[in-house]
Amino acid sequence: MIVIDILVEPSLGPVMFEAQLMMDMLMMVNTRGRQRNENDWHDLFMTAGFSDYKIVKKLGARAVFEVYL
Repeated sequence: MIVIDILVEPSLGPVMFEAQLMMDMLMMVNTRGRQRNENDWHDLFMTAGFSDYKIVKKLGARAVFEVYL
């Protein structure tokens, strides 16, 4: 499976990290969703029964994940 979504990382710099956190707040208020860091994605994929994943490419705040059964 291929997933393209935001990957929250403080290493992108303080401005980008602040923008990610603001989007997180917006998602929680409007949809009860949230943004995830790499540990959150790992837990989600493993709990869903996938065997492994890798981050193929980071596009700014977004990342492309390959997820394997």
